[in-house]
Amino acid sequence: MGGRLRKRVAVASAALAILAGGGFAGLKRSGSASSAGPSRSVLVQGRSMAEVAAAVRSVGGRITHELAIIDAVGAVLTPAQAHALQVKDGTLRLYADQRLQVAAATGTRTVRDEFTNVSYANNQGSQRWATDWIETGDDGLPYTSDGACVLPDSGSNRLRLSRGGISVRRQVGLLTTTSSATLSFMYRRVGLEAGDYVAVQASTDGVNFTELGRLAGPANDGGYLNASYDVTSFRSATTTLRFVSAFATEAGGAYLPDQVLVDNVQVAFAVSNAGTTYPALAGLEQLHASGVRGMNVGVAVIDTGLWAHPGVLNNTTNNSKLSVQYDAIKNVVSSQWGQGVITTDKNGHGSHVSSLVANAAKDASQKFLGIAPDARVISIRAFDDLGGAKYLDVIRAIDWAVTNRNTYGIRVINCSFSAPPRSYYWNDPLNQAIMRAWQAGLVVVASAGNKGPSPMTVGVPGNVPYVITVGAISDNYTPANGADDFLGSFSSVGPTVEGFVKPDLVAPGGHAWGLMASTSKIAQTYPQFKNDGDYFSMSGTSQSAAVVSGVVALMLQSKWQSPDDTKCQLMDSARPAVSGGSLAYSVFQQGAGLVNAGAAVASTARGCANGGLDVAADLAGTRHFGGRANRDANGNYYLMGLGGLTWDGRYSSSTGYAWSDGYAWSDGYAWSDGYAWSDGYAWSDGYAWSDGYAWSDGFKEAMSTNVWVPQE
Repeated sequence: MGGRLRKRVAVASAALAILAGGGFAGLKRSGSASSAGPSRSVLVQGRSMAEVAAAVRSVGGRITHELAIIDAVGAVLTPAQAHALQVKDGTLRLYADQRLQVAAATGTRTVRDEFTNVSYANNQGSQRWATDWIETGDDGLPYTSDGACVLPDSGSNRLRLSRGGISVRRQVGLLTTTSSATLSFMYRRVGLEAGDYVAVQASTDGVNFTELGRLAGPANDGGYLNASYDVTSFRSATTTLRFVSAFATEAGGAYLPDQVLVDNVQVAFAVSNAGTTYPALAGLEQLHASGVRGMNVGVAVIDTGLWAHPGVLNNTTNNSKLSVQYDAIKNVVSSQWGQGVITTDKNGHGSHVSSLVANAAKDASQKFLGIAPDARVISIRAFDDLGGAKYLDVIRAIDWAVTNRNTYGIRVINCSFSAPPRSYYWNDPLNQAIMRAWQAGLVVVASAGNKGPSPMTVGVPGNVPYVITVGAISDNYTPANGADDFLGSFSSVGPTVEGFVKPDLVAPGGHAWGLMASTSKIAQTYPQFKNDGDYFSMSGTSQSAAVVSGVVALMLQSKWQSPDDTKCQLMDSARPAVSGGSLAYSVFQQGAGLVNAGAAVASTARGCANGGLDVAADLAGTRHFGGRANRDANGNYYLMGLGGLTWDGRYSSSTGYAWSDGYAWSDGYAWSDGYAWSDGYAWSDGYAWSDGYAWSDGFKEAMSTNVWVPQE
């Protein structure tokens, strides 16, 4: 079929399976329904919110959320009430309310690689060690029953060393940018005789080892001792640590009397530059110096709240710029226009994101720590103190932002959260609310997600074709040197299921300094990532989305324009990563390239984004859209109608690519356009939603602002 998209019937409503029993197991459209079973929180959608609310009340349901933005309500229904509602009006759609979860990612101040409480079989890939423990000096016995093995003991996995000449080693791969590195562990000697010892060794090449010390006899059966060694001089990309047992006597049996138990092995290394205090965006300093700082632009940050810090509450002239905080969980306005004390962010993530957008404080070199230091943050709390949220609360947050956009000057919505897509973009109720916001004239900036580097990992709501979806780059701890910047391996990659190129562009998202109260949950859980004063290092596409939201605030300070034009100008001015005259990363990885603040503000481009799309028709259900992306028979991703943009799905971790203003894009940005969806697009290899995702109470995937990602 030559990689062309097949036409296969893939009717969205059938694939989604949102009707009937979406929220209640076994519920049918016809027949009788038992009243047994617990009440459930559901989203009920219909022709209008008023009609839906009246229908819910008529069957005795309790309304919890009014969601006019998507013609829906949140309600608590018993199975019998849900059944009666569906029988009463067959046009109503019921979705079970979903549970969302935020999880913070930190920056890099001290990173610990631990062996403790990690199973030997599963630790590869989940830890930051380059390889598993391996045995050297083989004595012919199977590793798992050998004198050098991982021994499950009271819930911990310990390294047990015995028998003469047996050693185990592990490649660490310490960062070459570290200022110091320390190997530490606990050990216990059991039954050792004179002359018995275990040597601790280190190597920079995995071949030539230097002895750091010996865990020598006599036996110490009374408990564990602590050991610590400076391994700073052994920093390299192939650093290897080794424990070598040398016992004068041998004994048989699976559990030897002469042994050393090693536990809690850690390598901690301190980074000389713990994070990036100032994202070095092209043209940003010049904009700030000229007075372009986001004045009077409101950025609604839907997150965990906001910490009342002067850097975010005041502008560059030290006057109050606090607009409001809306609590979408409690459905109350907690503070407005500087009156009263804003609710504390007990999680920390919302404060960090908000400060990247609009922190008016300065660093030691007198650079503003926020991208748009005079922009106003409209804090919308939809995630609780533990980082959890519900679909209903997040949709209510979006609804409130759209309804109050003129009252508080909201022109941007920052969505630093992501969840795996479970349906076509137009069927997800959260995405529907996002599309309504875009239609209302608000620029929506969404994180791509932290599920990279595999393709097709962009999450909700970043999979909405209209919005500005942002991936992350790392500045390699050298913000002043853009030549060694690289795409974060964690950054989610397109295309979307519907064939759209995502992300639209990338921005700094590595080890960024942001404000966070030391009492917040994230700061308490990961104190090693706290920096100077009130700052904390975090990484992820949440941070990169916040950077772009700040740039959008700069763009909108002096001009009023549509979200489509704003997206066009961001993409038109971005600088793609190139190598040898070709793209260093696919458009599915970097979109149009790295955001360029100065050029974006100056750009007058029009019509290069969202061509062919119609958000009104999309929301009305009369037309939906697909993009140019497809995959050929060899698994390569490409753009239909455009030559030379083929990608095999691999990720390159190399650094040193140039971010160029001069790359000639093939056919402009036609790849960002959409085409009418006809009878359902299907990937050439037959991509389909697994058994038609049901919006049911069995949903377990978490929506997150960040997941724990390696610091790069």
